[in-house]
Amino acid sequence: MKNLTERQKEAYQFISDYIQQNKQSPTMREIAGHFKITNFGAYDHVSALRRKGFVETEFGNRRTIKILLNADGTPLKNKGIKRVPFFKFKMMDDKLFLIQKET
Repeated sequence: MKNLTERQKEAYQFISDYIQQNKQSPTMREIAGHFKITNFGAYDHVSALRRKGFVETEFGNRRTIKILLNADGTPLKNKGIKRVPFFKFKMMDDKLFLIQKET
């Protein structure tokens, strides 16, 4: 895994294995418990993985870690999981306008 520290590699592998086994991502508390670190320490590791593009998360919501890259840094192949588009709207003069569509 390029550009990851040993601990980040371990965290990535744990998250990946957890998702494979449980069909959902681990919580920060579960990551912290596995590595015997604080929740803040788990958050730091996941944040680093996110910054480096290996995972995607919605901080503040549980079980939202998604693996984006393989361990070697190559993009995951789409396994038929369709992303739901996110729409931004704005209300002006009692009319609703679509501002942006993100996928």
